[in-house]
Amino acid sequence: MLNGVSRPVCYSAVWVRLLEGGVPGVIAGCLLARRVPARKLKFVIAAIAIFAGLQLVWSGSRTIVARRSGNGTPAESIRVASPGPVRSGVN
Repeated sequence: MLNGVSRPVCYSAVWVRLLEGGVPGVIAGCLLARRVPARKLKFVIAAIAIFAGLQLVWSGSRTIVARRSGNGTPAESIRVASPGPVRSGVN
């Protein structure tokens, strides 16, 4: 038992979504790696990484601006999935 948690929490909906995008992405990446020149493939991967980083900066800055303006955090900037009811004492 670690910090009051007796078993790991598994969010199956999150895992399904990750696998839905991850497995086809790995397969497509393996197929493209054989056919696309390395220089072009590196450029595409770098562009995707830069875009993902900019997206994180954008969403983080919106959250910071919302908190500093005194409005709290707008619902559209942070979305947290509810894990459902919490059951304590279940092993």
